[in-house]
Amino acid sequence: MNKPKVTYPANEVVGFCASTAAMLAKYKTQMIAAKVDPTDIIAQLPVESKAVSDANDVQEGIKTQLKDATIVVNDAVATAYNDASNGCDMVITAFGRGSSQAQEAINLRKSVRPAAHHETPAPAPAKPTP
Repeated sequence: MNKPKVTYPANEVVGFCASTAAMLAKYKTQMIAAKVDPTDIIAQLPVESKAVSDANDVQEGIKTQLKDATIVVNDAVATAYNDASNGCDMVITAFGRGSSQAQEAINLRKSVRPAAHHETPAPAPAKPTP
């Protein structure tokens, strides 16, 4: 059976499961009288809720590790770029800005592209209705 894609935050789904289980338990007797038995789902929701919570904890730990690793990588990139850029400046200073060696150093530094920033463009203003 294919499950529909769900994009709700994990913590909200955990709360939803707990609230639904409580509601089903509250109305269980009346539901059974109406020939709808929620016993199985009442037992299953806490199990599923714990699975969501545990998986979310693992994911959050990985996100933290990635953030920490990103800081380390960014620091290393900044150090390496600055040192290489200083090397280009040394060539420019040694041979003069108009030299072919300086142009090579300038072109080499220009060949490094800055990281693309993924910014969402602002929505266009709404046109007034006449």
